[in-house]
Amino acid sequence: MLFRSMNESQAFQNIAIIILRAQKAGLLELHEAVAIHEALGVVSNGLKLPAPQQAAPVVGEAQQATA
Repeated sequence: MLFRSMNESQAFQNIAIIILRAQKAGLLELHEAVAIHEALGVVSNGLKLPAPQQAAPVVGEAQQATA
């Protein structure tokens, strides 16, 4: 798979979005969701990124080529 370059903010947002969707779908236990939320906060602060918004993940060129 080929992906276009993504910056730290886009990578972080993609991870946050996937986790939020998994939590919403009931795929995470409560303690897992809490631990992930806390870890994302630490990473976000460390990278000096804004809090993630609920949005679609950034898609690379590879998916567009296969569509």
